[in-house]
Amino acid sequence: MNKDVAERNVAVTATVSPDGVVDNTAVRRAWPLPKRLGWHFAHYWQHWVMALPAMVFVFVF
Repeated sequence: MNKDVAERNVAVTATVSPDGVVDNTAVRRAWPLPKRLGWHFAHYWQHWVMALPAMVFVFVF
């Protein structure tokens, strides 16, 4: 088994409580960076669209 996969499996299994409840925040933290960024932009794209004009304005001036 690949070392990264084994580490992720340990992280995922460690996020389940004895009652069987999964901590979704901890599971998402175990995801690789590209997957986390994709999830973030898919869920918060409206915020980035609203902030984009201000960021462009600051960059230009």
